[in-house]
Amino acid sequence: ATMVRRAGGEVCPNGQPTVLAIRAGEGGAAREYRDRFVVLTPNGRVHEFTGATYPGQSSSRASPDVTGDGRGDVGMIRPGNYTVVPNGNHAGAASYHVRTLGGSGSIPGWRDSNQDGTYSGTERGASERRGDRLTGVLFHQGNSSAPSSIGCQTMSPAEYRRFIDAVGGPRASFTYTLVASR
Repeated sequence: ATMVRRAGGEVCPNGQPTVLAIRAGEGGAAREYRDRFVVLTPNGRVHEFTGATYPGQSSSRASPDVTGDGRGDVGMIRPGNYTVVPNGNHAGAASYHVRTLGGSGSIPGWRDSNQDGTYSGTERGASERRGDRLTGVLFHQGNSSAPSSIGCQTMSPAEYRRFIDAVGGPRASFTYTLVASR
């Protein structure tokens, strides 16, 4: 709860759960789960999960080409505070849509413009100058041992089933605070 408040977020506003994600290091595309998600419930319970706040791949035709080099630039959402609403089924399980606190589905992000799987200081700065936004960012289940996304927040199917229960089911809404560990 202290980490959420320190990042400018609220804990369980309006009786909704709060999810805190702690991104390990600088993030970047990876084929393993290495981040932590913590669900704080209005009744004082705490649930912890392993997952990914970063993409599982470094390029995709489904991502915008922000640099004009002909290759899709996969994104990663920036640390901050968000609201999350039900989205329906995705990949065989409930999913949730990440939005800004104002309700927009266009959220601030960084783009891996050279498709090397890392988000360098240069790329982050360029993304911020361009005002890069990510749309369609979801919480959804990934593969059993690795993230499967181009910018979504994912967990293994087993962890994700537990996560759905912890946030209150497939129709739940919650607040989301993402921080980066150092």
